[in-house]
Amino acid sequence: MSQSLSDIRFVRKRLRFESRESAVADSNSAQEMIKMKFILSFPVNLVQNSRASAEFERNKVIYDGQKGRCRMALSNYEIMRNQMRGEFVKYDQEKMIRKFGLENDDAYLYIEFVRRRYRIHRKSGLVEWSRDGFVSTVEADYNEAMTIYDVLCCSKDDCRLSGRFCPISMLPGTVHSSGPGGSMFQKAADEFSGKTEELRRACEVLGELDGRMKGDVAAVLYPFAFLPVTLQYWEADEEFPANLKFMFDENIQDYMHYETIFFMMGHIVSRIKETMNGDI
Repeated sequence: MSQSLSDIRFVRKRLRFESRESAVADSNSAQEMIKMKFILSFPVNLVQNSRASAEFERNKVIYDGQKGRCRMALSNYEIMRNQMRGEFVKYDQEKMIRKFGLENDDAYLYIEFVRRRYRIHRKSGLVEWSRDGFVSTVEADYNEAMTIYDVLCCSKDDCRLSGRFCPISMLPGTVHSSGPGGSMFQKAADEFSGKTEELRRACEVLGELDGRMKGDVAAVLYPFAFLPVTLQYWEADEEFPANLKFMFDENIQDYMHYETIFFMMGHIVSRIKETMNGDI
């Protein structure tokens, strides 16, 4: 068996083991399982060297000899995100600019994601966001970076909206079922209970209210300027718990892989919570 193939099998075995641990530790593990499925679907050349397997193995606290102190090793998600930087720079950036009308300069591409401005370094692939015009920056987390990479690198050349919306479980080309979306958003719905006005104000910041749809709060959000998502929220009452529903354009898979929708939605829910708490 070649060394590279052995490394790949080690990495995938490790990831599958950790996904089982995650499912035991977290009853709301749907998004974690989707992440694992997505990681394991990447081309094997992303993890085909011994250095990669060593990085995946060191997922605990490690000692930094140069700085003389201990630090947390990168998680497997952070490692995969960082490896994707190198994949991003292999793609045609001029094509991305033309397709999505991206602002750009010699060093960066710029894109807005859930009403927050990001930049992608054209030579390294590093994704960052900023509150102060990039005087200071924050590196994008896994959900943010992988969604941006997928849209810019893997969207179809002729991607376009249909204007028709449906739940994720009813997207064309998928197996129609209840799916993991409902349980994944129930925790957020429960957290929004009793905070209808705060949620409504957050939706006004991240999109626009839409009185044509049903719900105590109904809005169209714009994770990307070119890709709307609808939100409907019903407050809890004596008979039913709070209910949070998202719907997507039927052609959303022209823009991103099915699994990436869950990364994007995880970030959207986080941004709603942040905005409700005044962190815009």
